[in-house]
Amino acid sequence: MAIEVNCAGCRAKFQADERHAGKKTKCPKCQQPLVIPTTHAVARVASSPAPRTAQSAVAEAPKPAATPAPQQLDRQQISQALLKGFQGPIKRSRPSIMYLLSATLVALVMILLPIAYIAFIGLVGYGVYYHAVNHIEMLTSGNVRGRAIFLVFLAYLAPIVCGAIAIVFMIKPLFAGRAMHTRTRSLARESEPLLFAFVDRICETVGSPRPKRIDLDCQVNASARFRRGLLSMLGRDLVLTIGLPLVAGLNTRQFAGVLAHEFGHFSQGAGMRLSYIIRSISFWFARVVYQRDAADQWLQTTAQSLDIRIGWVLYLASLFVWLTRRILWCFMQVGNVIGSHLLRQMEFDADRYEIRLAGSEAFIQTSKQMQYLNASMQAAFNDLNEFYREGRLGDDLPQLIMSRAAEIPPALVKAIDNHMATTSTGWLDTHPADKDRVAQAWQESAPGVFTVELPATNLISDFTAQSKATTWEFYREIFGNKLDSNKLRPISEVVAKREHHQAARAALDRFFVGGWNIAEPVLASHDASRPPTNPQAALKTLKQTRQQMEAIAEATLPYFEKLSDALGEAIAAKQLLICVRAGMKVTYNKKRLSMRDESQIKKQREDAERQVRVARQNIAPYQKLATERLALDLQLFHVAQVAQRIPQHSQLAKKLHARFECFLIVGDQLQSFVEIVEKSASYNMLVQELMANNQNEEVFRAVQGLTRELHTLVHRMRSAFQNFKYPYDHATKELSLSNFLIPEVPMKDDIGSVYQAANQLVESVPALYERLLGGMALIAIAVETAVGLEKPPAAERTDAVVAALPN
Repeated sequence: MAIEVNCAGCRAKFQADERHAGKKTKCPKCQQPLVIPTTHAVARVASSPAPRTAQSAVAEAPKPAATPAPQQLDRQQISQALLKGFQGPIKRSRPSIMYLLSATLVALVMILLPIAYIAFIGLVGYGVYYHAVNHIEMLTSGNVRGRAIFLVFLAYLAPIVCGAIAIVFMIKPLFAGRAMHTRTRSLARESEPLLFAFVDRICETVGSPRPKRIDLDCQVNASARFRRGLLSMLGRDLVLTIGLPLVAGLNTRQFAGVLAHEFGHFSQGAGMRLSYIIRSISFWFARVVYQRDAADQWLQTTAQSLDIRIGWVLYLASLFVWLTRRILWCFMQVGNVIGSHLLRQMEFDADRYEIRLAGSEAFIQTSKQMQYLNASMQAAFNDLNEFYREGRLGDDLPQLIMSRAAEIPPALVKAIDNHMATTSTGWLDTHPADKDRVAQAWQESAPGVFTVELPATNLISDFTAQSKATTWEFYREIFGNKLDSNKLRPISEVVAKREHHQAARAALDRFFVGGWNIAEPVLASHDASRPPTNPQAALKTLKQTRQQMEAIAEATLPYFEKLSDALGEAIAAKQLLICVRAGMKVTYNKKRLSMRDESQIKKQREDAERQVRVARQNIAPYQKLATERLALDLQLFHVAQVAQRIPQHSQLAKKLHARFECFLIVGDQLQSFVEIVEKSASYNMLVQELMANNQNEEVFRAVQGLTRELHTLVHRMRSAFQNFKYPYDHATKELSLSNFLIPEVPMKDDIGSVYQAANQLVESVPALYERLLGGMALIAIAVETAVGLEKPPAAERTDAVVAALPN
């Protein structure tokens, strides 16, 4: 049987004998190196020729998706197809003697770092002991009398107290507990025989010990680890943790490759154990440097509660504790410098297991798909956050992530591909950049020994049930065991809500052509909720208004962007003024600012406010036409002849009244909202400064003043919303708009509650206003279509795509 081969260099086609499948050769025309496809992959690979470089490999690899399972295969047939798909063991690359020696050296240095830290503790302890024993004459000398005796006593006692506290805080990290693992569900071999058999075959193929247990979680990841840490390091006691979004988003070939990577770490006994030591010590250093506990809180609180004449000793002790953490930070950085290169090499080694098992092209596709799934998970969490604000949680997180993966916008795909193709590996990175990993995959040119492509969900007997149960465990980890299961709702409701939001946002962009800003709200009147006295005249005016609005759109739209930029500059200037007047030194545009720069900041604020006025003057005619057009559309919505031509008019009409009333009241309060936004920017910065340095009296007074101002504004807005019902579906029936936007009433002069309430408003009001205005725009477009006007064209979104890319 002949295999058709396509050359990626000159696009020439030629045929090769089947016995050469998987071997390297050169194009007879251009001498470009290539690999003969395997017979069972010809249909897939031949149409997608291998890329020539790592960068083009990322760009040209198609967006991966799981291949649908043949309908005629039952579970037994699928099991046979998967388990028979492994075509022998892969070629294992044995580590060189130099590699093992360097790994041993790195591991020894990493072990010496904690030992050096313990030695430093002993040195400090000896210093405290030496002072206590050899400087006792400070107290017995007869040369000191009166009040000076007390000062001398403090001078003698302070190093002992400070040293003792510092020693306790230095010893404490040595007994820091292990980091908590994500809450998981454990599977039994008897209940999931196919999954366990599949994993066993992968372990056999890569030469790794089999896991004793398989756990499930909701991460876009898979990991293998020693089940009992150091106690398992000398044995073969492994636990495999599988993220169900990974199972849902990959096919069996890609998923097998990911598992091969994880088990590849464990296929080399000595290297794997040395890697475990290096990673464990690195993670330990990172945790104890940045993690704080009750003892840290006690030291800070106690120092603040004592008179400064006594409390200064504890402040000095706090300084010693800070110094010990800086020492630990130095040890951590030394460990990173020493271990990062070796850890990257171990990742490259594990990649080779994945490449040789699943194939080079599958590796490239999997790398892209993992990035897509991570971006989709971030988008899914945004959906869940919105859903949770209405008192509910989606019951199947992996399904929600996959619904998001199916809707990845082209701009995000392009951003991810560009990131993968251009980001380089940093010298302190523990993982290589995707570009370098793809380059290795291309260099390997491996066809793979497992190429069966079915949805990986076939590996689990009832994937949906496991997915929902694992999602429930994920929520309980976040919200606690008392979480009410009644909050769970089908993911279809989350998806439906998102689709409605997307439709409303698209209508908003169509109607306003992207020209709207919450700082310049569209303010309708109650007249828009009633039918016009003369429908024909209203229709004529609508057509004229729309034509006028479209005529000036191109010239006006740039001023909306200028308005946003100028408002940002004005808010930043006001924030800087408040902060520098409170004695803070802040950095803006890479320049350090303080009180002496006040005149410069004032000029910046005045320039920004002038630009705001200019932008608003140019926007005003367009805004007036948009407001009039929207009002006319809403009036015509109530005309019987128009209503007959609008699908689901009666359902829309039932919801419109409450939403329109809410739209009016929110619009009335937007001026106060903008003021809250301006003050909150400064407030957040001041509160953070106060938390870091609560002895700064000027900052404290500034925070107090802003607390009172924000409390007045927040309380005024909450009172305005009190008598209006939240106009959308919510788990709590008859929820007021005030309770939705500000669930907790802020207490006067309470920094914490005012801080939280202001931030809640800043986050929730724009989303609600956009949702309400988008709903009005949906109705307006439906009305214009019903009266024979052409549907406005889709507006190209100008806002930046936020991609969930790794740092």
